[in-house]
Amino acid sequence: MKVVLWFGPVATSHVAKARIPDADKFIVIGGGCPPGGGDPSCQGSSYFSTLADSWFDGKQYMPKLLRSKGIDPTATDLEVYIGSFSAGHGAVKKLCMSPEDRRLIQGIALADSTYCAWPNKVPAFSEGYVRYCVDAVLRPRLFVATASGSEDPAGNTPPGNKCMLAIRDEVEKRTGAMFSPTTFWPPGIDPEPVAAWQLGNCILADYGPRLTPPQHATRLASQVWSQLVTPWTSSPQSCFTVAAVQPTAPTNGLGAMLAGGPQVCTLWGRWPKGAAIPPPVGLSSTERLVAAGLGALAGYGALRFAQHRAVR
Repeated sequence: MKVVLWFGPVATSHVAKARIPDADKFIVIGGGCPPGGGDPSCQGSSYFSTLADSWFDGKQYMPKLLRSKGIDPTATDLEVYIGSFSAGHGAVKKLCMSPEDRRLIQGIALADSTYCAWPNKVPAFSEGYVRYCVDAVLRPRLFVATASGSEDPAGNTPPGNKCMLAIRDEVEKRTGAMFSPTTFWPPGIDPEPVAAWQLGNCILADYGPRLTPPQHATRLASQVWSQLVTPWTSSPQSCFTVAAVQPTAPTNGLGAMLAGGPQVCTLWGRWPKGAAIPPPVGLSSTERLVAAGLGALAGYGALRFAQHRAVR
């Protein structure tokens, strides 16, 4: 069973096409108001955070949430995909905290929903998102985020794109691998982002001022789901590659499977920071072996590092 759960201040009509076409269930949680419309009925992130707390059973959030929607969390064929707009991050970040919950979520697509705290005017990475993104580097999971550069007039929160970069930087610290700046973006998605980065199945796209925050939900999300999320769901046990969407494009250092190897996402084609790639905490023995073996790429990675980093 494939389930799509959408979180945030949106109505079902706004994100009806932001889904996988063969989903058995499509559920919008917390919707009902126009995104970014200033409607007083629109709920903020604290509402979604409190809502998530109502599903917490002392260890996890997902089982109780799924059961509340008539879904059996123990079903062997269950695949859950999550979409979130804006304030929906208040719930989604919590759903990503425990490894047990993350195992129930095959993919996440954020539509300007990377917002974070801003202590001392420094964007703070969102722990739940970082943990899921690390999973998407070396495991069969997908994390896609688009973010705007919209400023908070009151200055209480940083723009979503700055929060997204905080996620990127922390994921690099924890994996010991670098995101590759990439010009790859499915040609059917309009407009293109200002900049984009990818590490494994973690794809981050900065739209800066090109779209308003509401347009990430009403205009961009359906394109992201049709051209990035849906192709990946056809083979969720593999790494996302350009070929999944654009068969004629070069791989450009993006995620790939090791030929004949185990079905885990590897760091192949991504440039290491140092002489070896320290395996992230919590990897299986197979994943640790793959990560450690990629230390042999350090020489080539060092040559490419400056070139890739220079265009960030």
